[in-house]
Amino acid sequence: QSLPKRVLVLTAQFDCCRSEAEDFAQKVSGAGGTVRLVNVAGMEHGFHTNFAFTLSRKDVLTAIATEVAETFGLSRLECLYPPSWDKFAEDFLGLLRQIVTGQEEADFIPDDLDEADDVVTPLGVTALYVAAERAAENDHPTPLFRDPFARELAGRAGYKFLAKLKKLYGSVASPIFAVRTRFLDDFLMKQALSGVSQIVSVASGVDTRPWRLEWPQGTHFYEVDFADVQAWKRKKMAKYEPKCILHSVDADLCKKDWTVSLVAAGFDRSKPTAWLVEGLLFYLKEEDVKTLLQTISENSVCGSAICGDWPSEGYLTFPAMQSSRKLFHDEGCPIQFGHNWPEQFIGQHGWNVEAFMYGDEEANYDRIPESISRARIDYPRGSEHSKNYPHCFLYRATREDP
Repeated sequence: QSLPKRVLVLTAQFDCCRSEAEDFAQKVSGAGGTVRLVNVAGMEHGFHTNFAFTLSRKDVLTAIATEVAETFGLSRLECLYPPSWDKFAEDFLGLLRQIVTGQEEADFIPDDLDEADDVVTPLGVTALYVAAERAAENDHPTPLFRDPFARELAGRAGYKFLAKLKKLYGSVASPIFAVRTRFLDDFLMKQALSGVSQIVSVASGVDTRPWRLEWPQGTHFYEVDFADVQAWKRKKMAKYEPKCILHSVDADLCKKDWTVSLVAAGFDRSKPTAWLVEGLLFYLKEEDVKTLLQTISENSVCGSAICGDWPSEGYLTFPAMQSSRKLFHDEGCPIQFGHNWPEQFIGQHGWNVEAFMYGDEEANYDRIPESISRARIDYPRGSEHSKNYPHCFLYRATREDP
């Protein structure tokens, strides 16, 4: 009621859920708003708006909402992806209140954190925003993990970057980061409990696994990243005791000699290693991904393992991804890599690879909503119409006898 213009809500399969939509409208009306339900066809009759919200299928609706925003000259686009209509009404009303009061960005970027301007490399800043995403999991009623250090490590710089992404894709925390973190936690811990005594985190960012996971006695954990990221992390984590034997390695992973620094820090090439490559490959050129995997493979004996996340080609081509691609490009860390078959790409270096899409049983943890998990069915790998869909995979692999 306090907004100067109307709000447009876009949903998928509106006719199939009309009763739920009407219940949602009643909740909004009960809070003092005025609601008019219209089909997509009604938009052509001049339904002027100021904000756009979408529910359900992210890929299709984000593309539609973006087009609508341009058509009607919307000043803002918000995309909400809650698991139910009741939760949608709650998130929707909460977001409207934030917009009306003008407090949303001020509330989103904490005042009590350091700026984190020590981190100057663009890829380092992406690590800060991922920490801000991890911090949100602490407030979930049934968290997949707890990271009491993430908020401080993110700094204001991390929350500022995340705020830019939220303006593109909505203010509701994404379940993707929580599922990714838990999946990789579980695999690394399984390797450690089976006797693998050295873990190498490639582009470790401000990850806190050495502090928050209960590692077996004698586990050596090597964190490799840019010097500025490592310095910021050391400063913030100096007062906490890691639960493993921690080795901090300053190195540029795009240079072929980064393993020299790793070995100098105590890494033993003759022992099985569990490698973690998380949140990195998106930003590398394909030849750099090949070089990185080759380097890791050359330093992995039989019994080693590797895990991480992997983007498909759709991250480079899908229309709805272009806004985020532009943002990352403008921030100095363009998205440059995607491949639809991580099993083949990684497997050619001598690994037995399993890859999962979000929503698969192994990459779900009861947190991935139907709107995301249905992409596995609607856009199956290998079909012509899905080759450019932006799938993201979680993979795990073990080393064959070199």
